[in-house]
Amino acid sequence: MHKPQEETPKQKILNQLSNFIQHNRIILLVLLIAIVVGVITFAVVSEIVGKRLGDSTYMVEQVQKDFDSWLIEESEEQKQALEDFILDETENIINTYPRLYAAQRSRLIRGNLFFEKERWEESVDEFVLLADTFPQSYLAPISLVNAAVALEEDGDTAKAIEFYQRIGDEYRDSFAGIPEVLFSLGRLHEQQNDYASAQEVYEDLEDNFSSSNWTKLARNRIIKMKVDGKI
Repeated sequence: MHKPQEETPKQKILNQLSNFIQHNRIILLVLLIAIVVGVITFAVVSEIVGKRLGDSTYMVEQVQKDFDSWLIEESEEQKQALEDFILDETENIINTYPRLYAAQRSRLIRGNLFFEKERWEESVDEFVLLADTFPQSYLAPISLVNAAVALEEDGDTAKAIEFYQRIGDEYRDSFAGIPEVLFSLGRLHEQQNDYASAQEVYEDLEDNFSSSNWTKLARNRIIKMKVDGKI
């Protein structure tokens, strides 16, 4: 009698795998279909997101060009027409693409437009909305600086100090403009006759941003306050 040949380890593994597939073929088929659907869905979503990003970015770039034209337009009639279009178009972009880069840029354009028109409160509102909605954006600290400047122009020194302080607290390690922010903070403390706080901010500049040109100005302010007997 012929003795059956024993299976090799490799054959045993292949047979076990074959049996597993045979007994679970329906489950595996469903899983395969799910994977294929997932891949297709991801590709479709990626294409849609990419198209929305491209379309919205193009739209806001065109509005930026309109804003640049608005800045230099001499005809009052044409300037007003451009202004109306810019405000309508940026609002449309924000409503249509609320979480995309174009919405950030739209807020910035609106804030700058209101700033140029000295509509300080509306300007600050736009800049703060940008920073609050997109706190991780590189435009966030820039917008807060713009808001602080607008508040200074509006004569609200106390509120401007709050904004400069916020920038220093939230973006100290990520925003290249921190030395200027700190100097502005110290300057406003001086205006408020809070010389101790001004000195503290200026010394922070000396200790942590020694190579900045703003630090050189801060040192001069410390010397001036000492000469004047303020500290």
